[in-house]
Amino acid sequence: MAQQVGEFLRAKQGRKNRHLAHQDFDKQGFITVSLNATTFDATLWSVEETQSLSPFEGDEAALDALFERTHFRLEADDKSLYKEVEGAWLRWDKETMEWV
Repeated sequence: MAQQVGEFLRAKQGRKNRHLAHQDFDKQGFITVSLNATTFDATLWSVEETQSLSPFEGDEAALDALFERTHFRLEADDKSLYKEVEGAWLRWDKETMEWV
């Protein structure tokens, strides 16, 4: 059942959680943030769960290459969440539950 949590949370039918714009239960990760007066930028650094147990001490380049980076942004006076996709900032649409 735990394996189906992601599908349940993403389900458009019934729109159980329209605010959940991103999830990936198969990866481990952390977020770094940068902010100023107009933007709040967050980068999700994620790695495959199987790779998270591998030792990479002393090989920073190999470790860095494993991480997928996903960029998100909030802008002042805007309640929308944005995600960078192929160089473009897309907005999370809670009604369609898609990046537009």
